[in-house]
Amino acid sequence: MGNNINKSHYSGIVAEWYDIILHTEKNDIKFYRDVVKRFGGPALELASGTGRILTELLKEGVLIDGVDSSPEMNQQCKNKIRELNLSSEIYEQDLVELNLPKKYNTIFVAGGSFQLISDRAEAQLTLGKIYDHLLDGGILVLDIFTPLEKNNLLNDGVWVKGREGRNDQGEKLLVYASNKNNLYEQTINGLYKYELYQNGRLSETVIGEIMLRWYGQFEFLLMLEKAGFSNINIQRKKIISTHGEAFVYFAHK
Repeated sequence: MGNNINKSHYSGIVAEWYDIILHTEKNDIKFYRDVVKRFGGPALELASGTGRILTELLKEGVLIDGVDSSPEMNQQCKNKIRELNLSSEIYEQDLVELNLPKKYNTIFVAGGSFQLISDRAEAQLTLGKIYDHLLDGGILVLDIFTPLEKNNLLNDGVWVKGREGRNDQGEKLLVYASNKNNLYEQTINGLYKYELYQNGRLSETVIGEIMLRWYGQFEFLLMLEKAGFSNINIQRKKIISTHGEAFVYFAHK
């Protein structure tokens, strides 16, 4: 159920405003750009969305493809690539059903997006599919955050004003979030309220929902090992501002 909720969330007003409300986020772009430059292509971004990271790498001449389950996010990504007069394969697939015609040297999942696979068994299956899509000696890099960072537990169930953005037409979007954390099941049920203002007046309100799963540091390490990965290195880094410090995994095939 969670994965269906997550897929439907990234559409409509969320897809349309995604880049605008994330315009202040730069760490994820820089970090994964450096990762791909370090380990080399061909590269694959899973949950590539609107192509915030992917297109930056394309502009630098990196061979990179993308996968996302949202048709609207994928279309935005394709439009950007076309406007840049560049080339990349953008696939519309759920990660748990990953089945691509080629393999890659570097695969990455940015901004905690792997956690949108809210079913633990499906997450384990997906890691195996990622492993199969790596070239020998290739690497998977992804970040995992927990609700133990920032004020996630303190604000449990409380509506908090989050991101905001303004487009070229002068419209403004405000985002409010309310997380419900289940520490026993290790899930985060996130409710989001999007308020669109036109000409200074509230014109539309949209309520969205996502379900995330988080993992302990060594719990996820064991999952990677079970999928076949080895020589796994774990670092702590700030990737997304609202996530605090995340665990970043470098896992080799």
